[in-house]
Parts: sequence; C-alpha cells; structure tokens
Amino acid sequence: MTGIEIATLVTAIVGAGTGIGALTLSIVNTLAQFSNNRVKLRVVPKITYEKEKGIWASSAFPFPDIMNAVKEKQHRLCVEVTNLSSFAVTIQQVGFGKFKLLKDGIGIQFPTVMKKKNCWPLKLESRESDLLMLKTGRDIPIDLLDKHCAFVATECGHISYGNSGVFDAYVEELKKESEN
Repeated sequence: MTGIEIATLVTAIVGAGTGIGALTLSIVNTLAQFSNNRVKLRVVPKITYEKEKGIWASSAFPFPDIMNAVKEKQHRLCVEVTNLSSFAVTIQQVGFGKFKLLKDGIGIQFPTVMKKKNCWPLKLESRESDLLMLKTGRDIPIDLLDKHCAFVATECGHISYGNSGVFDAYVEELKKESEN
C-alpha cells in the first residue's frame, strides 16, 4: 500500500466513525426530547396522623405509631404527588383503587390540600409536590381496593399510579376488620 492509499483508508475510517457517532448522538437526543415532553408524576400513598396538637406525621412505611392511629381511626389517608416533568401539570383527580371505577361514578374527593389551600384543580410546577389528604378516620370501601394503589389523573388525560408499604398494610388491616 502506498502512502496515499493509507491516508485515504484512515480518512475513510475516521469519517465512518464520525458518522456513526453523529447518528448515535442524534438518536440519543431524539429519545431525550421524547422523555422531556412526557408527563412524569411520582404518586406515593401515605398515612398521616396528628402526633401532637398541630404537629402531623406522615409516612409511606408501616411504622407502629401509624398502624396504631389506623386502628384507633385517628389517621388520614393521603397521597403525595410530585411533578417530575419539565413543565407544569394540572391534577384533576386523585384517589385510591382502580381509576376506571371513577368513570362509573365511584370516587374519593380530597377536601384538604396541604400546601395550596382551596386550590382545585391543583397545578404543580416542575419539581413541585403536594400532599392531598382525606378527612380523619375515613376508610375506603374495601371493593375499591382490588388493586392496592393510589392514582392521579391529569387534565391532559395522563394517569399515574403509585403504591407504598403503609398502604398495603392499611388494606390488610381493613380486610381483617371486615372479616370480624
């Protein structure tokens, strides 16, 4: 091989490598754009109770204090919603169980929004979260809990689901009570 042929071969290899690199980068950028334009919500069902007068504690884990509050009907069911999208999202419905049951008229309304009082539907900016609570001691009908999860439906029709250990323990506690 002559020097010119070697130079041509090296140039061709570098050009092919650059082309493959550019193609890979464009595919990654396209996938990143699709990801950035999607609604992403973290939905965590929790139980909260008044630890002392005016001091509320909430948890996604079934600690003994939380489960005692459930047994004494001094708890509140709540859902923490975090907007992980790169844009604002409006929350239209929040509840427990299967979302499709709401279309048949069965639903759970949240009378209390923690951070933004009297603000429904709830608008969450990017990376913002809020804790939505039911009234104290209110239990969910056991037939709504076939699927142990909480859901959030947005104004644009996106539905996100979430679950936690405390919610599973809560459902088991309700099932024990209904058997007795």
